[in-house]
Amino acid sequence: MKPRLLGLLALLAALGGCASAPATRPPPTMAANPVVAHRVSVAWLPPTVSRFAPTIEAASYRHGVDANLLAIVILVESGGDPYAQSPAGAKGLMQLMPATAADVASRRGIVGHNELRLLDPAYNIDLGAWYLARQIERFWTGQPDATVDQAAAAYNGGPGRLARNEPMPLETQSYVRWVGGMWRERHLPYSDTFGGWMRAGGDRLVSRATTAPIPPLLTAGGPFLANDT
Repeated sequence: MKPRLLGLLALLAALGGCASAPATRPPPTMAANPVVAHRVSVAWLPPTVSRFAPTIEAASYRHGVDANLLAIVILVESGGDPYAQSPAGAKGLMQLMPATAADVASRRGIVGHNELRLLDPAYNIDLGAWYLARQIERFWTGQPDATVDQAAAAYNGGPGRLARNEPMPLETQSYVRWVGGMWRERHLPYSDTFGGWMRAGGDRLVSRATTAPIPPLLTAGGPFLANDT
């Protein structure tokens, strides 16, 4: 196991379900019981997202990010539609911008990256999970819930803007409210935040995802390997 992965374990207990290495060394008590939820267990998660649970869980193990948090981000980003594309050009389940995805692939030494691969759920989730883990690492606050809010703001609004303490757009403020609220309600049988998100337009995302087929790359492409495992 590489030193970076060993460092990630120090946060697992504190996050209780969302972990990545902090910018500063945590108190020793944080590492007493390194446990992170690597299983998707959100009762109210729609089938459009839960159908990707095995892929989400694989990325959770690989990058030390809680599987339920990954599922919630996928839900808010795309509703579970692997073909989703934003007006700005973000693609796939985790709505990765092509330039960001290319940078992540380059930094990880992934060979054969191309924009089309962002439609492959396994590839999109893996790159998105790695990127989300870096935001958790960079903006660690010492409190899991606050860290999720910070990481969500960086994921949606840009880490540079957050680091410079610039005001976040209204879209990002709403995004943080949805992701953070669902995260806090992930263990409940029903999420009021999820219900509010659906009424605010999330139902349209989920409806489109319901009729979207899973791309054949998920099975035909086979597993991919990066150099950072």
